[in-house]
Amino acid sequence: MLWTFSQPALMVLDTSHTKSILEAIQASQEALKTKIGEVGVDVAILHQDLCDVVVRVSDAEGHIAELEVTIQELISTVHRLSASSKLLEECTEDAET
Repeated sequence: MLWTFSQPALMVLDTSHTKSILEAIQASQEALKTKIGEVGVDVAILHQDLCDVVVRVSDAEGHIAELEVTIQELISTVHRLSASSKLLEECTEDAET
């Protein structure tokens, strides 16, 4: 059977969907910067596209690393940091009572 395509093989996202994705990425990046900042490191977004983000992470002692992560990894990291932060807060509150 011969397949014919009337549209290009690459699917293009409609602009409203793309805008939502980019807004989610931006929110995730801001949350990541905040959470990582709380543990004493600085994160700079060097480059991003729809799939990957390149970040530069540096700590107070000046150690620097550049990492390329997928958007999903970035979002997962934010969720893990957020969960860890909440757990730490709960443990601290329990210890104080």
